[in-house]
Amino acid sequence: MNTWVEWWEIPTQTSASHAQMSENIPVFTPDPKKIYRRFFDTDVKAQKYARLMGDQGYHATVKHDRSF
Repeated sequence: MNTWVEWWEIPTQTSASHAQMSENIPVFTPDPKKIYRRFFDTDVKAQKYARLMGDQGYHATVKHDRSF
């Protein structure tokens, strides 16, 4: 089973407060060229790295391909 972390930068959007919101903020889909990947031997190491990248301001997810 392969385990990897994908992360990308979260864009900063400024808008009025939620009480003054007149329209919904669109969902951000990152450019595939700006998605970074790093592979890991264990799931525990991948989770620690994803948490570290999240603390640095990135959106990070742990992925598996479930192949044996």
